[in-house]
Amino acid sequence: MRKIFLTLLMACLALGAWAQQDPVIFEIGGRQIRQSEFKKDFLKSIGKKPDAPATACTYEKRLALEEYVQLYVNFQAKLADARAMGLDTSAALLSELKTYRDELAAPYLIDSVTMMKILHEAYERNHYSVHAAHILIRLRSNATPDDTLKAYNEAMAVYKRIAGGEDFFKVSREIALEQQKTSKKPGPQRISENEGDLGCFTVFDMVYPFENAAYTVEPGHISLPVRSRYGYHIVKVFERVPYFGRVSVQHIWIRDNDNTPQSEERIRACYKRLQAGESFEDMARLFSDDQSTSEKGGQIPELPLNQMPPDYVVAISKGIPVGTYTEPFHTSYGWHILKLNKQETLPAFEDMVPYYKQRMTRDVRSSEPKSIYLERAKKRYDFIDYTKTYETIGKGKNKKNIVMASLDQAVSFIT
Repeated sequence: MRKIFLTLLMACLALGAWAQQDPVIFEIGGRQIRQSEFKKDFLKSIGKKPDAPATACTYEKRLALEEYVQLYVNFQAKLADARAMGLDTSAALLSELKTYRDELAAPYLIDSVTMMKILHEAYERNHYSVHAAHILIRLRSNATPDDTLKAYNEAMAVYKRIAGGEDFFKVSREIALEQQKTSKKPGPQRISENEGDLGCFTVFDMVYPFENAAYTVEPGHISLPVRSRYGYHIVKVFERVPYFGRVSVQHIWIRDNDNTPQSEERIRACYKRLQAGESFEDMARLFSDDQSTSEKGGQIPELPLNQMPPDYVVAISKGIPVGTYTEPFHTSYGWHILKLNKQETLPAFEDMVPYYKQRMTRDVRSSEPKSIYLERAKKRYDFIDYTKTYETIGKGKNKKNIVMASLDQAVSFIT
């Protein structure tokens, strides 16, 4: 049953007239609310701190106080009703409340210096894209020490083969074939000539340990085995080129499966007509072997760089101006001419921070600022992990005494 009681004291309350004692000024749903609690909430509502110096009562302050009283009573009455209905013990509601608390607490449970360092690292890396390939020795994230050692030794053996001069993709295909034999997936999986080639990518496109290796290894070299949640990677970096984000390009592609002179002659003839002033669209319709784009004047859907062929990324990164086209260049797929229509630039650091923080919620690098904050907090507040004390110190007949002493210390620390 709702019961609301407002004492006569509220009629003359003002910022300069709070009583020295702490009387009960409301009783709502059986709950007593004292003057200090109400004062704290009221001052907070008008933007003042509870310990702010008292000021004289004015008509405007009295009016604001009277309006707040009605709002406060209504709010507390609703809370009383919610408690009466048992909403404060609802499992679903408590779970939702915990989620809100965790979200609100998250920004404060990090080391800001470490966070800023990671954000700047991401921004510096974002200026470049990396073309890399890898050989993966698969390993479960919860693998036993024996399985982990076995996978590591296998990865080191692969590393030594490549460092000794064996072709990276030859070894990659061998490893893929061996893994296919033990795979539980039905039917044979396709293994390409460039098995393990990941194309071009930039920051947050790969798991953090892999990204670290890709941005640390110099082009043309391979990394030592790198552990991620997928297993051990041997990373080979081919090129590191300036980042340019999403682009809009047109292309003319002439197949060259057998590396015949006729293919080069066709692309040279096409390029000559472009230089003579004929439109790129007409030349794409006339020469290009890509049936999916030739009728559209060679227009490729707008793509981020991690979805484009690496050779195209490298060609664009050489700095052709928007509205111009490249000279003919050759890849394993044939001959190409690219025309650049639109190109993104990397926004300012401040504009990228929200995006980085959002990506970090699903990235292992987010744990570092939290870990450093927690370690510093433990030292600052003399944190003792009594479970570890119990396991490492308590032995034999003295174990009980040590546990009890630890509990006594914990109680005295809290109180």
